[in-house]
Amino acid sequence: MCLFSFVAQVRTGTSRTFSRDCPEYYIELPSGRELLVLPNHFASKGGDATGKRRRVQAAAVRGIYESLRKRFPFALVAGDLNDHPTGGSLDALLKETNLVDAMSLKQYEGAFPGTYAHATAQQKIDYLLLSPALRKKVQAVDVFRKGFYAPRKWESFENINQANKDRFQASDHHCVWAGVDV
Repeated sequence: MCLFSFVAQVRTGTSRTFSRDCPEYYIELPSGRELLVLPNHFASKGGDATGKRRRVQAAAVRGIYESLRKRFPFALVAGDLNDHPTGGSLDALLKETNLVDAMSLKQYEGAFPGTYAHATAQQKIDYLLLSPALRKKVQAVDVFRKGFYAPRKWESFENINQANKDRFQASDHHCVWAGVDV
């Protein structure tokens, strides 16, 4: 059984904090425990070049997580947060909580640090941020990249090539995943 609850838009001044709500998903696990998932899509660098809005968004998500983490030890903040770990705008989540980026765990054996386009360190913008209890249950972490055409770096799906990549690429974001034994 999966229960859904959506947080109302949080406003700061005259602008909305989130361009899309920060939903709260409560997923009942086979063990009877619940997994809290807070998916997000923060402001892009195109519309938020200074990171000011992303800082506000990160602080708002931190507040939601902190208010729920004691009731839900298995918690995950995930999504396209649109800044790399050292960019500064995500510090409220990356430095001011006990959440840990799945790609920083020893279980991640990937060759590339990024999750966007050509996977450089500056292109690490997608995250699975795990609570301490959930982090202890991680078995594997990786990034699935076959939907993006970069033939010198990784193998793409058979139908994606230089001539048709603009039509058939799945996304310029790569799928970060974690196998968790809960």
